[in-house]
Formats: sequence, C-alpha cells, structure tokens
Amino acid sequence: MRFLNKIPALYPFYARIGIIEKIDYAITVMASIVEFLYCRVIIGKKVLITSVICKRVKNKVYSVPYGKFILCLSFVDILQGFTNTERERYIKYDKLISKGDIVCDIGAHIGTHTLLMSELVGEEGHVISIEPDINNFKILSLNISQLNKKLFTLINCALADTMGHLKLYSPIGSEFSSMSYSLTRETERYKVVRTIDFKELFRSIDNKNIDLMKIDIEGAEEKLLLSEEATWKEQKVKYIVLDTHSGVNYNKIIAHMESFGYMWESSNKKYYFYLDPNKKGRSFS
Repeated sequence: MRFLNKIPALYPFYARIGIIEKIDYAITVMASIVEFLYCRVIIGKKVLITSVICKRVKNKVYSVPYGKFILCLSFVDILQGFTNTERERYIKYDKLISKGDIVCDIGAHIGTHTLLMSELVGEEGHVISIEPDINNFKILSLNISQLNKKLFTLINCALADTMGHLKLYSPIGSEFSSMSYSLTRETERYKVVRTIDFKELFRSIDNKNIDLMKIDIEGAEEKLLLSEEATWKEQKVKYIVLDTHSGVNYNKIIAHMESFGYMWESSNKKYYFYLDPNKKGRSFS
C-alpha cells in the first residue's frame, strides 16, 4: 500500500485517513485497476462480476478536510485530485464575491465550488447550485448539509436553452469519471435529465440579479450562452466565470457577450466576463 503515497493526486487524502480506511482504499484502488484491465483490455466489455466491483468503487464515499469544511467525495473524485487542487485553483473567487452576494454554480458537480462560494457570500448571501447527474447531486447535497441550508438552492437538472428533458451523455470508458457528462458530445451511453432555462432559473430566486455565475458544463457552454439574449440584455449577471473545453468557439461567445456590454479577460484556462469598466486590466489569476 505504500505505493499510494507516491501518487500526487492521492497522497493528501491517503495521508489523512486511518489504517482501516487505508486498507479499504487500497483494496478499492486494486479492484478498479483489475476492473479496467479486465473489461477494457482483455474482454472489451463488462461482465457481471466486474460490474459489481465497478459499482462498489463508484458508490464509495469518503470524507476529507477541505479548508473549514469536511468534503464528502467519491473514489473517482479522489483519483481526479480534488483533495489538493480545487481550493488553490479557485481561490480567485475572493476577488469577485462579496458578503451578501447571490452566486450561481452551474455544473456544480459535488459542490467544491459551492462550498467556497458559500464561505465568501456569508450568512447574508445565497448560492444556487445546478447539477444534472443524480449521483453527483447526492454528494453535493451531503456536502452542504453541514451548513445552513437556507443559504442554498440546489437544483437537480441541467441549465439549457429550453425547458423539458435532454440526454446527458457519458463517454465510453468513463466508468471512473464523474465530471465528463455532456449534453453535446453524443455517445451510446446516456441518461435523460430534466432541464430548465434562464427564465426558470431567475424565477427560482424571485428574479433577483446574480452577482457571479460560474459555468462548467463540459462543452455545452457555447450553445447555452449564444441561445440566451434577455438575461444578457438586461445585464442580470454581473460576473461570469467560464471554464474552457475543446470544441467550443470562444470567439463567438466573446462577440455575443460584447454585444450586450460585457468585457472579458482570460486567465488560467478560464474566461471572465464582467460589466464594471473599472475591472478592465485586473488580474483574475
């Protein structure tokens, strides 16, 4: 089990848990490796026994320190390095969020951003978190349960250009990824999820303006932003933090947002759109 200490993404988590969890975690890691090799290399498809192993691995939830919080996360989230990268990577939020703000986390995943946002808006603020995948949403709900639930509005759906239902695709070979679900990258594997549009989003907060909106929806950002005009025309969102993904035409997004008075900067694989001219030239990294 000592080899786990040498994997950078795992070490911060592995070093904080007791011997019983270390043993369980080592077994889980080995089971996942066996499942991957057996299904993807030897057979090329799943069989019953390895499906059971895969389900056990994906459903296992751990708890680790995360700043002032306790973060619940799955085995696959640990593999993706959440325990040692998320807080440092997104510390820039303290430059954009103030006490009492209303902020929106679109593509909230398990709530790492949601927790950071709640710390910054304080008891007077509010955080709306939107996550379409039910497994991620359950862990998101678990993570905010340690706080005042009145601070949050959690919505288990996808934000899209229309009300109704859409297919949420999961790339082949992504059994051990909880972040790669997409509304735009079609594969044979998908689940049908509920969708809401911007009008419904604002209705859920009594049509109040949003101070900051973080959008990370795995390549669907272009379609979402370009399909919306009323929100941008009325300038109902002060800041937009947009994650970058392959296949997205950011020049189109920039031109669209500029037509409604938004300025922009890019830093650290993200685009920042804002309305306040005094922010121009400011570093968000």
